[in-house]
Amino acid sequence: MIHSFDIDIAEKYGVFEAILLNNIFYWVEHNRANSKHFYEGRYWTYNSIGAYVELFPYMSKGKIERALKHLEDEGVLVTGNFNKLQTDRTKWYSLTEKGYSIVKNEEISDENEEDSSQEEEYKSDMDVQNEKCISQNQEMDFSKSSNAFLKSEQPLPYINTDSKPDNKPLTESKDSVCRTEVRRQSQDSECSQDIKDIVDKWNQLVEVGINPVYKLSPTSKRYKNLKARIRQYSADDVKRAIEEVRESSFLQGKNKNGWTITFDWFVLPNNFPKVLEGNYANKGGNKDGGHKTSGKPYHAGDYLGTGKVTFEGFGDMQ
Repeated sequence: MIHSFDIDIAEKYGVFEAILLNNIFYWVEHNRANSKHFYEGRYWTYNSIGAYVELFPYMSKGKIERALKHLEDEGVLVTGNFNKLQTDRTKWYSLTEKGYSIVKNEEISDENEEDSSQEEEYKSDMDVQNEKCISQNQEMDFSKSSNAFLKSEQPLPYINTDSKPDNKPLTESKDSVCRTEVRRQSQDSECSQDIKDIVDKWNQLVEVGINPVYKLSPTSKRYKNLKARIRQYSADDVKRAIEEVRESSFLQGKNKNGWTITFDWFVLPNNFPKVLEGNYANKGGNKDGGHKTSGKPYHAGDYLGTGKVTFEGFGDMQ
């Protein structure tokens, strides 16, 4: 998600102020286009501080409150309360003449700032102009000034508490989609390589009698569980856990039941951390690294075969 702001506004009032003003301006104009939330000669939008914190997670509650108060003190925003319930203290926000001029990059004089009668005239003119040029199906014209962040046609998202949700979809810019796709492909490629390395390391456990992995399909449960463990921990942690298996006689079948660890058991969410944390480490005694069944030791050659593991969906691994 890309949040944008006008650098001129940010320089004069602050970055957080510029971001919040951009958001409020968009939704005020959105409501104007849909002829909703019109009170006392203005169009308004509303949001709680908690909703703003969720919307802008990089801003704390205190920073949002101070930024909004700063814009109000500077005469850029006005606040109101038009909630149906008297106990509802959610604030409503609208732009003053000065606020509109700042967002639209228009110069205003000190005389205009101080003259409230001219502000009322300005509001009336704005209502007439917007009735003519802004409708629900038309694109709104936002600030044309330089942007410190990469530009996006997508407006800042809004946590809407109206009973009737706005069903108009928000579209991502082509550049944003392309960058997301490149990042996704890069992450998938890196994860696939990690999976191949991990399986290769696991198959080396055949030396101590652990059954190797011959086939791993991206649609299989074992693949999804392994991928989840890599994301939850890291590829290096998974490799360290495999080393724990190599050093554990219990996991190699030297227990009263003769049970031996399997790859599917290893990657389960409840089992993996126990192995990683050394819960099955030897508590003393001889570690010969061998595992016997019917009195016959396992040998690497019994399992390695051609030394080839098939990975469906992304080729074979040697």
